[in-house]
Amino acid sequence: MWGRFSILARVSALALFVVTASAQDSLNVRQVGFLSIHWEAAFSVAVVDTLAFVATGVTGLRIVNIADPAHPVEIGYYDTPGEGFGVAVSGNYAYVADGGSGLRVVNITNPAAPTEVGHCDTPGYAWCVAVSGNYAYVASDGLRVVDITNPAAPSEVGYYEPGDALGVAVSGNYAYVATGDRGLRVVNVTNPSAPFEVGFYDTPGHACGVAVSGSYAYVADGLYFGIYDCSAATGVSEASILHPSSFILHPFLFSQSVQSDNADYV
Repeated sequence: MWGRFSILARVSALALFVVTASAQDSLNVRQVGFLSIHWEAAFSVAVVDTLAFVATGVTGLRIVNIADPAHPVEIGYYDTPGEGFGVAVSGNYAYVADGGSGLRVVNITNPAAPTEVGHCDTPGYAWCVAVSGNYAYVASDGLRVVDITNPAAPSEVGYYEPGDALGVAVSGNYAYVATGDRGLRVVNVTNPSAPFEVGFYDTPGHACGVAVSGSYAYVADGLYFGIYDCSAATGVSEASILHPSSFILHPFLFSQSVQSDNADYV
């Protein structure tokens, strides 16, 4: 979320949406900006201040100025050697999950001229990346933990292989891994060199993406969307905060929207 705007990466395009009080073709959301140019695709996006960093497949990392949401403009790019599927940004660096070319570290100090400063090979396709502190967590033939203390020489220091890993999110001392047909896996990464599983849920679909808030994991599960309470696995508890109970939603049975002041959830 960036201000009142949400940003959605779609195939070959970047779209910006804002919550509105009324809608016709949509429900409380209207498009305010759109960018569709010579990208192969738009698989993932990270936003920092007035810049959007988009992983665009074979056309690599694209940097878009979104200061004027109605008129997003590409201002820089780095053509990664593989296929940019995922991106995370921390400080002056963008971390790109680059398919068969592993993890690429790109200096974005000058957004108009980003340059690669380091990379770390991964054993399988790198699909997604999350960054927390001095470590990047890469979904690639399992969970790979990469020390990025020196961005010019990132190195794998630990791994956990629950099977295919397609998505990853990190909160505190835990990584939440979407593992396709093996569902959601919760991994303790307190010791990055020896991550270990503390919980799992065999979701009904094909877990390909995950986000975390507090003790709840939100899973994009193929034809389903699931919300899972992970407090028993992590020890994280928010008893004083009202949350939904854990449940699974089938898309064809779900027609309601959730909205709060100046925020939308996609």
